[in-house]
Amino acid sequence: MAQNIGYVLGAWDGIMIARVLAKKDTTCMPAGLSNVALARTVLGHIDAKPGERSVGATYVVANALIESYPCLKDSK
Repeated sequence: MAQNIGYVLGAWDGIMIARVLAKKDTTCMPAGLSNVALARTVLGHIDAKPGERSVGATYVVANALIESYPCLKDSK
């Protein structure tokens, strides 16, 4: 479980860095979101869309975050 959370957090950090450097909107991304809550967002997406389990983790995590945080849609 710790590895999964670490992967999700690394993806989240990458998205945040890219958006900050590009001076894009980050207001839909909740400040102080706990690591567990972020991982649950991704797990909820996986549970809701089991067909995506066969694709790469990068795709699944990115889609989960894009669907959960609308300001990310312009960077898909």
